[in-house]
Amino acid sequence: MFRRIYAHVVWMMMATSICLLGAVGVAVYGQARWLEIRAGEKVLEEAVPEIREALPKHTPSQLRQPVTVRLADDSEPNVFFYVTRSGHAVVASDRRPVPLSVLQQAIARPGFATFAYKGASYRAFRTEVARGGTVFGTAWVYAKIDDEEAGLRRLAHVILDVGGVAVLASAAVNLWLAARAIRPARATWQAYQESVTTLSHELQTPLATLQALILAPGIDEHTRQALRREIDHASSMVRDILYLSRLHPSLPAADPEPVAVSDVTEEMAARFTELAKARGLAFAGSAEPGLYVRTTPETWMRLVSTLLKNVIDHAAPHTDARWTLHAQGDMVVFETRNLASSPGAIPGPALDRGATRSVDRTEREAVRGQDAAHRGFGLRVVDRLVKAMAGKWSMTREGDVVVVTVQVPRLSPFMRDAPRTDWARFPIRLLFPRRPPPRRG
Repeated sequence: MFRRIYAHVVWMMMATSICLLGAVGVAVYGQARWLEIRAGEKVLEEAVPEIREALPKHTPSQLRQPVTVRLADDSEPNVFFYVTRSGHAVVASDRRPVPLSVLQQAIARPGFATFAYKGASYRAFRTEVARGGTVFGTAWVYAKIDDEEAGLRRLAHVILDVGGVAVLASAAVNLWLAARAIRPARATWQAYQESVTTLSHELQTPLATLQALILAPGIDEHTRQALRREIDHASSMVRDILYLSRLHPSLPAADPEPVAVSDVTEEMAARFTELAKARGLAFAGSAEPGLYVRTTPETWMRLVSTLLKNVIDHAAPHTDARWTLHAQGDMVVFETRNLASSPGAIPGPALDRGATRSVDRTEREAVRGQDAAHRGFGLRVVDRLVKAMAGKWSMTREGDVVVVTVQVPRLSPFMRDAPRTDWARFPIRLLFPRRPPPRRG
């Protein structure tokens, strides 16, 4: 059980660490990329004033070829440009790796743009240039950015490498922290389990002694039966306390499987029929054949036995009690009906009026409190079992008849035969493979 808790804690811590490292890596790369792009755009913008100074003094109509201009030596060597007027180049850099037509297609409006040409990447800047206070033409400034992209790729590789090492380091730290975090809980739970086990054994000892004493001579049969019934109730309560003392895991300890609940229910009902007859209870029921539920046989047997035992313990003697198992849509419904025994044989309206009949009120309330306490333990067990099967249950009264209804998802024939892959448990099974139980004897 604590392996699953440990795995859940580790997975949550690892998810947090990976998300945090990923966010930091993305932020660093994004900031570096933005700075590189802004620096490249600034280089293109700073080249515009020098291009403006190189504009010819004569009119463009006197030019048959663009005037070739070389920028200053301290300028970026990979910056190239055209200056056009009426769609024709009038000034151009001495080197022109990209034709003007390609530039005009790549950047349709003033501003920045990136494009690729013959396997190389470029950044372009389009703006208007003026001479003498009037617009002379359009400047097309562009630069090669292969080195910039190569640097960003190297940065991305470094971030991934450092991030991978950081993930491995955080995994080791998270494993250690998770182990330390659940260590107090494990110690507390072990102490709690030991105390509950010790208490249950201490309670079983006087119960066994009382069981032996009621067989001694000199005790009338009515008293013997009453004592035996109370001892059975106490023993059942001890078993329920032991079951409820277990933690409620989010994943069952055993793998659920398709269980033929019709057969199991009839088998369990047959076991309780004789006990019901011994207590003067007419016990009968029916199960619709062919019903399947995804659970474990032990879980369904405990659910049915708890409900049937609850009926026998709390049904009014010499009355009828019934159980049914049937399908209702996509649910399997198990239902029990019995006449309420509390408070004894006195009807509910008489008790509400405060009548005492032949039973003292104090004794009657004591019996009612004991029955309610025991019934509470049994129904808590039912509640836990039904939740483990993703179902629901309810207890209602129809007059003096108590009706307990359990509804759990039904397996169709197709789903019953289909293999089931529990992807939610796959990472846990991968980290913590289940070991076979040790052989006894």
